[in-house]
Amino acid sequence: MKILIVYYSQTGNTQKIARAIRDGMREEGHAVTLKFLKKVAYDELEAYDMVGLGSPVWYEMPPNVRRFVEEMPPQAGKLAFSFCTHGTMPDLYFPLAVPRLMNKGFRVVDWRDWYGDCTVQIFPDPYYQRGTRTRRIWRAQRTGAGRSAKGRSASAAARWTFSPRRRRPT
Repeated sequence: MKILIVYYSQTGNTQKIARAIRDGMREEGHAVTLKFLKKVAYDELEAYDMVGLGSPVWYEMPPNVRRFVEEMPPQAGKLAFSFCTHGTMPDLYFPLAVPRLMNKGFRVVDWRDWYGDCTVQIFPDPYYQRGTRTRRIWRAQRTGAGRSAKGRSASAAARWTFSPRRRRPT
C-alpha cells in the first residue's frame, strides 16, 4: 500500500511520532512518504492509497491543519488515519478531526485502537483514548495478571509504543 503521512509539528514531538509510524509501516512492507504540512500539494494526495494526518493539539486541530483539511478536494473513499501529540488530553482533537476527514470522503481507520494513554488523577480510568489493547492490559493489571517476566507492568510497556528507538511490544 502507498501511504502518505502529513504532519505539522511545532516543537518536534509530532515529527518524532510521524517518523515512528512511518518506520513501523515500512517494516510491514508499505511504501511510505513523510511530508511536512507546508510541503504537501493537494494533487499529490491522488497518488496514495492512504493518508495519515498528525499534529499537536491546540484544544483541537491547529488552524493551519484545520484549513488544510477543509480546503482539500473530496477524497472519495480513500483510507485515512489521524494522530496527535498532547500534554494531558486530546480535548476535541479526535471528535473534530475525524468527522472533518470523513466529510472530505475519507474512510477513517478507528483511532480508538491506537496505543494511547493519559494518566491524570481527575480523569476517568481507563481514559477514553486508550485503545482496545491498552484496555486489555489495564484489565489484566487490575487483576494482577499484567506483569511481564521482568516485573514491569504491561501498561508501562505500552507507554513507549511510539518511541523511535524501541519496538512495539507484541
